[in-house]
Amino acid sequence: MKNVENDAVNGKGKRKIAIVCVAVVSLCVVAFGCEEYVPSNNQFNEIPVEDITISDCKRESKSNDEDENEDESTVEVAYKGKYLYITHKDILLNCATLGVDVIVSVNESIIEVIITEKIPTGGMMATCLCPVDISYSVGEFEEGTYLLIIKPPYNKQYSQTVVF
Repeated sequence: MKNVENDAVNGKGKRKIAIVCVAVVSLCVVAFGCEEYVPSNNQFNEIPVEDITISDCKRESKSNDEDENEDESTVEVAYKGKYLYITHKDILLNCATLGVDVIVSVNESIIEVIITEKIPTGGMMATCLCPVDISYSVGEFEEGTYLLIIKPPYNKQYSQTVVF
């Protein structure tokens, strides 16, 4: 009894209890509170893009500053089976571009197509835009209804509903 009274007076009992409590709480956190973090690939699934073709410039290049570069582009979307076949007509690209990258991702019921230009070594772009035609195929998609959003580098964003 004397040791218990001395431990209580000296605070040794409180330290032991505190150490035990911290150990128990730590074990509980490790055992029950920690889950392995695995990034979700379902949030943004990239879809393969194939057969990208780009036409030559369709008319004389114009300055980026000219009002004549109004958005006259059109988008044709065909879908067959679980694939999209997309053609952009008169999409504007920089005159010095080396081509395009087309990245397609799906997030729930939204298909997002982002078109970016390949920049020449050194990052120097021309001061003009050039209308070209771009086509590519995308797929395979799961059955369902999607909102297709296409984001080209200079033209307005395009959207349409597609059903597979």
